[in-house]
Amino acid sequence: MNQRTLSRFLIIGALVATVGAGLALQRRETIALRRELTQVHASTADLERLRAENQRLRDNQISAAELATLRADHAAVQRLWSELDVLTKKPSIATP
Repeated sequence: MNQRTLSRFLIIGALVATVGAGLALQRRETIALRRELTQVHASTADLERLRAENQRLRDNQISAAELATLRADHAAVQRLWSELDVLTKKPSIATP
């Protein structure tokens, strides 16, 4: 082997090693990115599930007007119970 052939062989070997190292680094990076992408997909699925649950709960929530009506009804029932207590505790008037 002459000097020129040896130099070409070393240059080609260095190029092959450099390309191989670059490909190995790309492969490692690709694997890491795929893992991260899988995690992002899982997070996205969780987020979509939570959004759907939130929407379902909002759809089942009673309106402010209905809530006000229920509160007024509750207050009225409390007043009626109080009145009933007062009426039942009054001494009855005996008729002659």
